[in-house]
Amino acid sequence: QRKHFPLTNLTNFEVVSNFYPVNTAITLREAGDKAFMNKTQFTVLNDRAQSASSLNSGEVEFLIARRTLFDDDRGVDEPLNETISSGKGVITEVSHHIISAPIFSLHSSEYMETKRLQRAVYEEPLQTLFTLHDRAKEQDLEQLVNSER
Repeated sequence: QRKHFPLTNLTNFEVVSNFYPVNTAITLREAGDKAFMNKTQFTVLNDRAQSASSLNSGEVEFLIARRTLFDDDRGVDEPLNETISSGKGVITEVSHHIISAPIFSLHSSEYMETKRLQRAVYEEPLQTLFTLHDRAKEQDLEQLVNSER
């Protein structure tokens, strides 16, 4: 529920209080009755833990990294000045994938295909190739690589 603070009456932290941890995805769905007919959902898949919010209808905002030289009165009571050894700010490289699709019943084939796509983006298996022998023949290695294609 947007802009809802059930445990406190804080007014200084309204924006911060509406950001939530997002480990893999956040989804927005069209408002209206609970029927799925002709409605769309918008999903953003992220590659690492971040926080996100939807402060306004139809918008998603991710908080990837904050850097302040002074306390910004946003809840941590200290400056956020993470730097690398040269003194420059930390650069965070992230990936986001966007899926816009109709809202499907949880048991429909379309829903299952959307979930498969989400898994394919972030759960592809890591494939490694190594040998335990010092004298692996180059042709054997080449044959093994070609057989995996």
